[in-house]
Amino acid sequence: AGEFYPPGLPKTHIDLFSNDLCRSLRFNFHEVAYPEGLTTYEYIGDKSMFANGTENPRNRCYNPENVLLPSGVFNTSICRFGAPVFISQPHFYLADPYYLSMVDGLNPQPEKHRNFMRLEPQSGVPVEVFARFQMNVLIDKVPGVDMFEGLPRSFVPMLWFENSAQVPHNMVFKMKLLSNLRSILCGCGWSLMGLAFGSLIVLLIVFGTRRRRREDTGPILSESLVDDSDS
Repeated sequence: AGEFYPPGLPKTHIDLFSNDLCRSLRFNFHEVAYPEGLTTYEYIGDKSMFANGTENPRNRCYNPENVLLPSGVFNTSICRFGAPVFISQPHFYLADPYYLSMVDGLNPQPEKHRNFMRLEPQSGVPVEVFARFQMNVLIDKVPGVDMFEGLPRSFVPMLWFENSAQVPHNMVFKMKLLSNLRSILCGCGWSLMGLAFGSLIVLLIVFGTRRRRREDTGPILSESLVDDSDS
């Protein structure tokens, strides 16, 4: 479901499946970020997330037949029993200007309305997640209903919500250890190899020293030479 990802994340994209939207969402790599001093890869929901099938061929299968909307909204009626509900980013952020032209009072701002995920690349653990989506209802003319005869076709925002999660402060140090685990293990391995190599050198030196002492403590003249001198 996207809570964790495989270690060694690429600087390309990640996919997240949403049960509420009945589809996967692609977050593209944006930059390397450092929340709480942790090195993370930031993936964002850019314009291609809710682009129509013309602009993003990956979304073509999500468009109902013979229905082509400007980019920026996702038609959830295909998995919500035909209900005219459309999902976008808050305030129609990154959507086609067509949607903003139908509603007054909207002011899309990246710092308030964008979607992004920051993950520790070595472990694939999310460090910071902000998911923000807006629910819109399609209002159009209804044949046979007088009060809707003069109603222009429009996508009316009903609400937008935010789900966020961040690593607690008491877990930051552990996350730093986890992110540097490979370097720590490599350092320990090289240290053990160096210790073993150093111990081997010390043993060779000690063995060589003892051998020399044994040779030095032997008699200067052999026993045969001593006997000859006595005779």
